[in-house]
Amino acid sequence: MSSPHDPGWDSYGDVIAALGDMGLPSVLTSTGGGHAAVEVALETGQHLLISDAADGLSRDRHQQLGWGVGLYRQGSEYDDGPTRYDATEDDVTDVPALLDLVRTVLAPN
Repeated sequence: MSSPHDPGWDSYGDVIAALGDMGLPSVLTSTGGGHAAVEVALETGQHLLISDAADGLSRDRHQQLGWGVGLYRQGSEYDDGPTRYDATEDDVTDVPALLDLVRTVLAPN
C-alpha cells in the first residue's frame, strides 16, 4: 500500500497550492485502503476533507471521479459524518471547480 507521502501522489500538488493561495493550508492524508484525501484545518477548529466524489482520492488522478468536500465539526475523527457536504458531477475534476465547491461548503447558511 502506498502512502500519500510517496512521490506518486505529487499529482495533487496543484490542488494543495491552489488551496494555499486561498489561505487554506492543506496536507494530503491517508484515508486507508490505498486512498487519500486533502485535509484542511480551519482556524475555527473545524476541518475540510476533500476527496473524490465517490471515494478517497486515487493515486492515479486520471481515475478521479469528481470532487467531494465535507466540513467536519471541531474534534471530529470523521466517523460522525460531515456537517456540510457537496460534490461535483463525476466528470468535473478541474481545480477551479474544486475551489468553487470549497467556497460553497464554507459559505454561511
